[in-house]
Amino acid sequence: MNNTMLRCSPLFILLLSAFILLSGCNNVYRAKVSNHNPPVAEEYCINGSLVSPAWVYKLIQYHKKGSVSQAPLEYDYARNHKYLIFETSWGPVEKATQYKAGHVPGAIHSNSDIYENGDPRWFLLPDSEIFDTMKRMGITADTTVIVYSADPIFAARLWWILKYAGLEDVRILDGGYEKWIADGYNGETTINYPSAATVDYTGPVMPEFIATTDYAAARFTDTDNYILADVRDEKEYKGFTTGYDYLIKKGRIPNSIWFYPVGGKNDQYFNSDNTLKPLDDILSMWEKLGVTDGRLPNTFNKEIIFYCGGGYRSAAAFFYAYLMGYTNVRNLSDGWAGWSTSYTYDLSADCSGGVNGTKHSAWPSDYCQKPSGRITEP
Repeated sequence: MNNTMLRCSPLFILLLSAFILLSGCNNVYRAKVSNHNPPVAEEYCINGSLVSPAWVYKLIQYHKKGSVSQAPLEYDYARNHKYLIFETSWGPVEKATQYKAGHVPGAIHSNSDIYENGDPRWFLLPDSEIFDTMKRMGITADTTVIVYSADPIFAARLWWILKYAGLEDVRILDGGYEKWIADGYNGETTINYPSAATVDYTGPVMPEFIATTDYAAARFTDTDNYILADVRDEKEYKGFTTGYDYLIKKGRIPNSIWFYPVGGKNDQYFNSDNTLKPLDDILSMWEKLGVTDGRLPNTFNKEIIFYCGGGYRSAAAFFYAYLMGYTNVRNLSDGWAGWSTSYTYDLSADCSGGVNGTKHSAWPSDYCQKPSGRITEP
């Protein structure tokens, strides 16, 4: 396979710098060298979507009033171009303890709930409501957005939502705020609030980014052409636990293949500092599971539908494939929670005697849960 993330040796950095000046960062990769740590303030941009703290620092400096500094790599915009930086995590800003403790200067807190339909499902909102939320957060069609989180799967989820919604320029800060500080940059504790855009955001969405539950249900038996890639923990995949405090049903989608866990204590996808692993490492891991190049350029041999419990961990796996340049991948946004369970709003304590299912004994909610009726394993 032809897409690799490389980690730069000192000599390679010198050669790469000349290449960058000529061609931007669309094809910039970090050379994979054993036991090599990138130097402080290394600027990189991977396929226009994964950027380093040095890149974000240059972005901020470039847009300062009166600035004459150089733009960061692959950023061909005027100084008055609109950009936004979002720190994303669960809860309103009042509960965003990590954000309030310190964040990238100018960053706005983005509550992960605002793009979803709430407890206990947290499914993606309808497209029109996503657009309305983006407008409230100040996003216009030509805004550049940088996202980050203390938990990289939250950053991947927001990146994926905005890309699905049709926003062209969305990038993830590799390693988040912790890497920002580790690389020697200063943070701030000022709470920055979004200013709503004055024009509507209208998309259009990118339907090829998403697998709905119905889409997956129509294809999970076609193993010649589709792979259902489960990136949950092995105990979730084997049905020992749901992995969530609020979900009752255990198991997996039939014919799905365990693609190793994204996130959690058994994570196989991130470095210890929450930066992304080299793309060739992830690709090699997938190759061992039978993934190969397809006949058409930039495709796998089968369409891969990544899934987890609710579209967060699978968004990170999708992001890796996107960085590699592959196009026949989708994120099952509602995940196992959407496949396995039907939800009914019910204020009664016992879900009307069980007609609508049951409520989670350890999770307060006004929704009853019962099996969806779709086939599950084990």
